[in-house]
Amino acid sequence: LGLSAEQWMRAPILSQPSLPYPVSNAHKKGLHITHETLERAVGNQDLEILGLRFTNDWMCPKSRFDELNRHFGSRFQGIEIDSGPSNTHGIKTTAHSVLTMDFVDAEGHPTHDALLSVLDFLARRLKEP
Repeated sequence: LGLSAEQWMRAPILSQPSLPYPVSNAHKKGLHITHETLERAVGNQDLEILGLRFTNDWMCPKSRFDELNRHFGSRFQGIEIDSGPSNTHGIKTTAHSVLTMDFVDAEGHPTHDALLSVLDFLARRLKEP
């Protein structure tokens, strides 16, 4: 997220951002950047951010995505994959790594759909003007 303050940053993707470690309510919504860096990123009106997380992931709490929504509004797209008990895809409640350890490369699986969203985001944001 810190690099989002740089004008050259075109396609920041936050996949299960887990820092700062969520040991308190303030840390749970923390973005792990300085206030000045956040202000520069928010001020870049061309900036769009994609975020990925599992809904039951305590290391990347919902309040962190809520905070990103609060600062970036519609310029933040959060993809939240159901990992609660009894989810329809059998994703374990301890799932954390959307695109690696907990990724399922099967059409129609939410992690596969998330990967397709990442690829679409990159293609759209990195396309030459």
